[in-house]
Amino acid sequence: MLYITQGNTEQFTCGPIETADREPVDLSAATVKMIIKSSLDDPDTAAVFVQEIEHPDSNIVLFTLTAAQTRAIEVGQYIMGIKIIWDGEDGLKREIKRENVTVSKGVFNG
Repeated sequence: MLYITQGNTEQFTCGPIETADREPVDLSAATVKMIIKSSLDDPDTAAVFVQEIEHPDSNIVLFTLTAAQTRAIEVGQYIMGIKIIWDGEDGLKREIKRENVTVSKGVFNG
């Protein structure tokens, strides 16, 4: 479970991202995408937050939501997913994380 407080800057680390043999995954030819939406059934276009990190130089990826971005997400329960999209014609995708998110009202919310 992840917790987001409206009006706070929040950071979430994903990784280290490894193969089944515990080798680091080279993400230099990929985009790592985090999406937060109300339901698994919602289309990605209905997401309340999306962030993409193109060609990260590490297999540990840091996602940051600014205070303004967290204020824009309504209080409630959400689902967050992170996937890797490799460059190329096939755009191979791999979901690597799925987690519930609770957004609560912050004290400093103005």
